[in-house]
Amino acid sequence: MGASATWIRCGTVSFDWTSFCAGISFLEENLWLVKDELLIKERLAATSAIGPAWSVMGIYLVYQDLSPLSDREENGGRYPSFGRLLGISNTAECSDPRDKVYALVGLMSAAVADSMHPDYTLPVRHVYAATARSFIQVDDNLEPIREGNPWGPSNAPSWAADWLWMGRLRSSRTENQLWGPTRFFPRLEPNDSSHIPYCASGGTSGFTIDSISGLSARGKGYFYWDYDTIVQPCQWNSVYGDFDATAATLYRTLVLDRVAGGGKATARHAAIRHLPRTFRQGAQEFTKRGWGWLAGQEGYYFRWEGFRSMNASFELGCHRLDDFFRDEIPPDASELDYSEVYSCFDRASQKRRFMTTTNGYMGWAPDNIYGKDSEQTRPGDMIAVLLGCSTPVVIRRYGPCGYFQVIGEAYVQGLMDGEAMELVNMGKLQCARMTFC
Repeated sequence: MGASATWIRCGTVSFDWTSFCAGISFLEENLWLVKDELLIKERLAATSAIGPAWSVMGIYLVYQDLSPLSDREENGGRYPSFGRLLGISNTAECSDPRDKVYALVGLMSAAVADSMHPDYTLPVRHVYAATARSFIQVDDNLEPIREGNPWGPSNAPSWAADWLWMGRLRSSRTENQLWGPTRFFPRLEPNDSSHIPYCASGGTSGFTIDSISGLSARGKGYFYWDYDTIVQPCQWNSVYGDFDATAATLYRTLVLDRVAGGGKATARHAAIRHLPRTFRQGAQEFTKRGWGWLAGQEGYYFRWEGFRSMNASFELGCHRLDDFFRDEIPPDASELDYSEVYSCFDRASQKRRFMTTTNGYMGWAPDNIYGKDSEQTRPGDMIAVLLGCSTPVVIRRYGPCGYFQVIGEAYVQGLMDGEAMELVNMGKLQCARMTFC
């Protein structure tokens, strides 16, 4: 990459790469909703058609990838993580699927790159398995297993991320920049984030902590959900306590307990319990209060609307999910709080299904939004903590030999920051060796 040495030419006009990236950043951060409105009007005038005027993938490519990567190349900093590389690769097209990995070796740390031995005679699934193994060995942790599942087209082992699987959504990651008004959520430089990583475990073995009992509606693509896929939990008893304690847990769960800047949720994020269920209900209130960014969310509010409408009757003990919400915004409400919880939920609910567990926990399970009905998380799937992996994972027994498949990353409120390890230390849970296939 040429980075700052690159010049962009358009006809007789030219400008340097740094200025180009700055312009894209300003559009992304300050004029995104304005851009939507102007382009829709322009398309309507030119074609009499209503709808998106153009793909935004080019803007995302510069803003999310090329700009920060070229900056790292020139100024140093951390190498992209395994998950970040998967996100970059996910939007790239390659004539040879092995190049999903091999083309990015130059972005990997020297230790990982040295362990990679590009070989185009190997089956694709072997290349992907070897890549995951390299990161696991060099970084001395099991973080890459969070990206695994059995649904990829290359038929790689479930513990090895399939770089061809299209179900990844980078905007679902809690460590990423939160979308919203820049006066509230200014863009973070690569090394500025105060993100608090999850710390479910530390070590080298693993143990099961629970199993899934209930699941919210699964996604059918990016914009829709299937009501008929809701699985109601049977006799769910909240481990968190009474209604008020469960309600407090719910608002933390809905934002993955990580908010702007990477910190943990606080009492002010209970605002999500008052976020209007539909944009039609909220728009007038947002406008009246002068909350311009939220008032402009008509084209983006669908995720919160869908979750609330589809899962209103989801059972949480003797209550329904809908019982925990009040659609009225209090008079002294903060625009920052409501913008933050709205964006955090939008991130949390991407490629995830709200779940309950047999032991009374709540959280999020993997959602294969582009997969078949048979390629989904199921009730009875187990939740495990793998020592050396920062989050729990959903696993499933496979075959008669005691093997397990990795289904994907799990979020369990109350077990994300070392609480499960305390149960092990108290002798309530036992570590065991697990073999994944």
